[in-house]
Amino acid sequence: MREYLLTMLLAAAICYLVTPYVETYALRFGAIARIRERDIHTETTPRWGGVAMWFATSFTFVVVSHLPLVGKSFGREAQGIFLAGTFVVLLGMIDDR
Repeated sequence: MREYLLTMLLAAAICYLVTPYVETYALRFGAIARIRERDIHTETTPRWGGVAMWFATSFTFVVVSHLPLVGKSFGREAQGIFLAGTFVVLLGMIDDR
């Protein structure tokens, strides 16, 4: 049970810590949602929020795969899902720019 709790808390903490850095890079590279007439937000909004979640997930994936109980769940299928998610994140970054 502790390993599952560690997994959840590690991913949440990393995502929380990485988000400001991803926001800075999104602004630097012009990945922002511009204000339009039909939008509700009044300021430009950085995109690439999925990058922070991907980074947290991938870092947690590497750390947790070495744990005795939870590590058994990370087989070839999980690696395939991770690689597919990486591809989707890269496409999203290109699209948001």
